[in-house]
Amino acid sequence: MPVSKSLTGNYAVSHAARLCGVQMVGFFPIGPSDEVAEEIARLVRKGEMQATIMDLENERSVMSALIMASEGGVRTIFGTNSEGLFFAAEQIKHAAPSRLPVVLAVANRALEPPLVVTPDYQDTISFRDCHWLQLYCENPQDVLDTTIQAYRIAEDPRVMLPAFVCYEGWEISHSTYACSLPDAADVQRFLPPYRRKPEEDFLLFDYRAMYADGRTETVGDETARDDYMEKRFRLMSALEGAGAVVDEAAADYARMTGRDYGGVLQAVSCEDADVVLVTMGAITSAARLVVKALREEGRSVGLIKLRSFRPFPRAALRRHLARAKAVVVIERDVSGAVVQELRNALYGLAPAPRVLGRIVGIGGRDVTLDDVIELTEEGFAAARSIDGVDEQRWHFGLAETVAAGKGA
Repeated sequence: MPVSKSLTGNYAVSHAARLCGVQMVGFFPIGPSDEVAEEIARLVRKGEMQATIMDLENERSVMSALIMASEGGVRTIFGTNSEGLFFAAEQIKHAAPSRLPVVLAVANRALEPPLVVTPDYQDTISFRDCHWLQLYCENPQDVLDTTIQAYRIAEDPRVMLPAFVCYEGWEISHSTYACSLPDAADVQRFLPPYRRKPEEDFLLFDYRAMYADGRTETVGDETARDDYMEKRFRLMSALEGAGAVVDEAAADYARMTGRDYGGVLQAVSCEDADVVLVTMGAITSAARLVVKALREEGRSVGLIKLRSFRPFPRAALRRHLARAKAVVVIERDVSGAVVQELRNALYGLAPAPRVLGRIVGIGGRDVTLDDVIELTEEGFAAARSIDGVDEQRWHFGLAETVAAGKGA
């Protein structure tokens, strides 16, 4: 039977790992991700979970251990963030071309300097070209459900890629939420055992063949593979094709639990919306309230919760935004990555909505309901083709503007 628990975002990852039968857990402490392994250690000590915890000297060592474990058919997890991710960058880059479905729970935290412990998405967005799945969560219940789905997606034979499960540090990682945990037997049916193909057994694997493949050309002292480009093409094809697997996993999970996240994205009231907000992660909750309130006033606004940044759901976004007059992307990363990808996805759509990019919440800056309302009003102005609406800008927040005596 499903069980209700009050869980933080980090604890939600831990209990999802227990339900998924994770066998090896990586640990090197960095806030705000520490609690993932700490809670798993408690579950193991109480006999509620069977897993080995690898407490190693740094994140690079942890990732190396998990890569080898995954090579051997072991289901793994590691919780880290910010500088911890960058310390393991070489191993992170190695995991995807090796087609290893390692799952990392990332309690997103802004990068130094200066020292901050509050969130934005600079850490994971920086790895957007590493062929990892990137799934973003709104609250601890979403974290729990998405972590379970992440294993199903990553281990699917059509995918076989590692995954980031991303959620705001402190705001979600340490916020307590009433969560419903699915029945363990249901999860076992939803998530098949992780199995490597016999020819992929690393104890029997011919690493010389992996690097040379029997077909090489020598240039000076270097030996280069002549099918490297084809392998990278297959890697990219697997990532781009993973969207269908994300949708399948979400649909099956909805049938199992009644919680429907919509797959690569969740569209709310977009069918007749003139203005659509696009968000990821915790900011989505504020956007939901704004859309609901404005809808009650008779205003035509919708919301897209972008769950999957990698793969980026180009076709689904084109479908849901085809009618919109303006789109406001509210994102928590310094590069404006989402709005860039969205503009590319909508290229050639006729008529195409006007797309506004708004960078918010950097380093944990508050994003209030009033902020979201202001940005929505900018979307309505753009929909009416009013001049003077910036296509791209940073939004520093109404509360800070008023506190500085500059007016709203």
